Amino acid sequence: MKKLLVASTALLMTAGAAAADVTVGGNGRMGLHFDGEDWNFTSRVRVTFTLSGQTDNGLSFGGSIRADNAANGAAGAAGNIWVSGAFGKVMMGDVDGAAEVVAGNVSGVGLTGLGDLNDTVYFSDFVGDPVQDPTFQYTYTMSGFTFAASATDGNGAIGGRGIGGHLARQFTTYAFGFGYAGTFSGGSFKVGIGYEHMEDQLFNDDFGHIVGGGSMTFGATTVKAMVGSSDDFLGGFTQYGVSVDHTFGATTVTAFWRQNDFDFFANERALGLGVAYDLGGGAKLMAGIVNEDIEGFGDDTWGDIGLSFTF
Repeated sequence: MKKLLVASTALLMTAGAAAADVTVGGNGRMGLHFDGEDWNFTSRVRVTFTLSGQTDNGLSFGGSIRADNAANGAAGAAGNIWVSGAFGKVMMGDVDGAAEVVAGNVSGVGLTGLGDLNDTVYFSDFVGDPVQDPTFQYTYTMSGFTFAASATDGNGAIGGRGIGGHLARQFTTYAFGFGYAGTFSGGSFKVGIGYEHMEDQLFNDDFGHIVGGGSMTFGATTVKAMVGSSDDFLGGFTQYGVSVDHTFGATTVTAFWRQNDFDFFANERALGLGVAYDLGGGAKLMAGIVNEDIEGFGDDTWGDIGLSFTF
């Protein structure tokens, strides 16, 4: 990652003021993707700007935006902006909800993510990205404990426009969560539990969702697990997931399983297996395969292989 010091003339000429800086980085990939029927080329390159600074009294602030998201970043619907101090950290933009901050997701596989079927269902993602962003997120961490809170107001930067904006304004969400990270002889662990609430003004209804997750690392192996449940969302649903990452030498093998059980909709199950070989210098050789089975609709299989790069 190459670093450029971008300090404004005003900052440099102000006595006692710390210079702000911008770090330019990026990532990319190239390879092949199997869509269930044919193999196709896949490639992508992204440039990311990460900004940081500090006030005279030690208050930190910063942000991050991808070059391809510049327009949405200007509207608060992509990237993020933050400020932190002894009070904790406040972020706004395209950021995770509080439940996702503490409970997380199980590990994914593949060069392209292969549909991100490892991801947990969160209300903050369901209605917040990008229609209602900027999302508000607050976190406070002390002695291994983390408290998180978040909200969307239904009047996001994009949500105010046209028919889509009208529909977006019918949904608001808030969430909070608690997490703890610690160590034990030979390893470390993280656990978290969160609650999400979504108000649906379109149909005069509201929904709750409780979700928990955690991970444990011992030696070269990391195991992650999650479970979530809602009595009323989409007629009621329960979700489960587990993943295992094991590293030997420069190779990491990952496997995951995810299940979504709906009371009035088709149940969904996803399995994934992947491998990544670290070539050094930010380059990896990656491959993965996933299978998704939707009850009553059959199953599909996707795969990919190629090189990923971090700059």
